[in-house]
Amino acid sequence: MSGLKERLQRLKKSEAAPEPKQEMAPGGEWDAVGARMEHGDWGSFVLRRRVYEANYRHGHYGLSELFGQAGALQIFQEPAGSAARRKKTPRSAGAGPNAVPLKHHEQLLFFDTETTGLGIGAGNVPFMIGIGYYEGDRFVVEQMFIRNPGEEIAMLGYLKDKLEKHTHLVSYNGKSFDWPILKNRYILNRMKLQTEPAAHLDFLYPSRGLWKHTMPSCRLGAVEEERLGVIRHNDVPGSLAPTLYFQYLAERDPSLVQGVFVHNELDILSLAALAVHFSLALQGKIDPETLTPEELFRMGVWLDKLGHCRQADVVIDFLLQYGAGDTAEYWLPLAQMYKKRGLGSRSIDLWERYIDERGNRATASIEPFIELAMHYEHAEKDYRKALYFAEEGLNKAWKRKTLKRAGTREEQDRQDKQMEDIQKRIDRLKKKAATAGKKPAARRPEYAMDGLLSM
Repeated sequence: MSGLKERLQRLKKSEAAPEPKQEMAPGGEWDAVGARMEHGDWGSFVLRRRVYEANYRHGHYGLSELFGQAGALQIFQEPAGSAARRKKTPRSAGAGPNAVPLKHHEQLLFFDTETTGLGIGAGNVPFMIGIGYYEGDRFVVEQMFIRNPGEEIAMLGYLKDKLEKHTHLVSYNGKSFDWPILKNRYILNRMKLQTEPAAHLDFLYPSRGLWKHTMPSCRLGAVEEERLGVIRHNDVPGSLAPTLYFQYLAERDPSLVQGVFVHNELDILSLAALAVHFSLALQGKIDPETLTPEELFRMGVWLDKLGHCRQADVVIDFLLQYGAGDTAEYWLPLAQMYKKRGLGSRSIDLWERYIDERGNRATASIEPFIELAMHYEHAEKDYRKALYFAEEGLNKAWKRKTLKRAGTREEQDRQDKQMEDIQKRIDRLKKKAATAGKKPAARRPEYAMDGLLSM
């Protein structure tokens, strides 16, 4: 027995596979993996079907938690037929005259493939296609497997019927990988998709939007462990699946691919759990107390970009209850976010808070000084306050230039240009203040910061 097969046999004894209802008739060599031969108009292939009741939990979430909540996911939808992800502003996601409404969880078809390679060319063949869908109050996982290339047409024919019954595909990086491969296989086999799913929800992109700064990787395996509470034991990695399939072709032992079936099934279940997580997050139903300050910040920004401003404000307000030590690094980006939304009062509060807490540091940003100078000059017409912040900003710029080592020529030119612009603002503000009959003041007691000018 080969070393690879011995390793697989050891894994089989301790695999933590889910325990749903098994709806396969006994008999045949595929009993060992809970599958059977499926025969239809297109031919034969191996089919494994597992059914989960509504109360089944995958990690932190029950599969039934998506009931009545799927509509929130429409923000992620893109046309299923496009070859690449569309460039668009996040607030337009899911919109448009041709958008298909997502009203019910039964419209979703979760899918994942196991292929013979990593490319999307004609030589890469999906030997296993896993799909998941809601059927009444149950969640069904079906996995199609081909024992040889001659069974591919039968597998694609079966999948074709499922595609025609669902309007929205759900995948993880399927937009760039799985779906293009499947479409190529239909073309190469001269099979026409009469009704292609109208939309595709690729959860890789919202996962990156939420977690790329808080997790070392946004692979599905990492996301499900860190955010969904799913721990796989002795899982067969997806990278090993092609090797196991080729060994199966050589030895014809179904037990060789049992771990691949379990791995693919868990991927489908994790997609369903992610659908629950994203739906709850979009509706502001994730408990903020379970999130770290960094996660709160990222979720707030993520929700704002998607146009869910009310939910974003709830998350950010919770974040800002933490002390300066936990949140000061987020004040400036949040101030810019509120500025873009036209919420000047929130921006001003954050800029002033930043100056009070960090304005006397050598590494403090000049941004809040300039922003407040602009605000008081143009919005409030308070040239005295505007002059104060402009002069403090110029003072900080000089200090930073003195303390910082010389950078590239471009950096020096950019810094000189910034200081020149600030000086022009100061000169203009002095004239405005004089014209308004006010004596320019270098400082105001309520904004004085000990040590700022003495640095």
